[in-house]
Amino acid sequence: MSRANSNGEFLKPQNIGMPFNSPYNDYLMVIDETHNVGWFASDRYQPYGKVAVYTFVYKSEKTVLTDTNENFIRNFAKNIIFSQKKDTIFTEKPKIEQPELEKDFSFIIYNTTVYHKYSDFKNADALRKFKELQNLKNELASLENHLNNSRNAYRQEQKQEQKVVLADKILSDEKLKSDFDVKIKALENEIRQLEINFVK
Repeated sequence: MSRANSNGEFLKPQNIGMPFNSPYNDYLMVIDETHNVGWFASDRYQPYGKVAVYTFVYKSEKTVLTDTNENFIRNFAKNIIFSQKKDTIFTEKPKIEQPELEKDFSFIIYNTTVYHKYSDFKNADALRKFKELQNLKNELASLENHLNNSRNAYRQEQKQEQKVVLADKILSDEKLKSDFDVKIKALENEIRQLEINFVK
């Protein structure tokens, strides 16, 4: 993104960050500052040679996500929900049925060590915190469901005053989701550290 100064000269371009920049090809962004809405085009999640146009709620300030874990950042950038129109055609690869393993969950402790049952935990505090983590993730899933419903309602709403109400709700829920993501990541790290220290 670049802006022009008072002399009409464009300043040095800046990376606008996630979720608009992603590991995919993100081509174009347009913002209507009057109505606080924007659109951008990307080939993420699309068949070869196709692009999707996304709608988003525009706000003048942004929160920059910084993290040393590149996989966390990359996955965060990919976390965009879109609805497909009826005339959109996707060719899906046939699913190969895999035998179900008996496991209640999958939680990576370190390297190739993955826990699948409560009985796998060696540290009682780690197990207690893991159950807290599951509750947090359930709350987050419920929030994400409400957020997606609000986004769909915003896209279909015709009345500007109602769109403003929905936009405020979306921005509030996005902030809450960001808080959940931070809490969950911190708790996951704490659980791993407790378990690793106990095993050592």
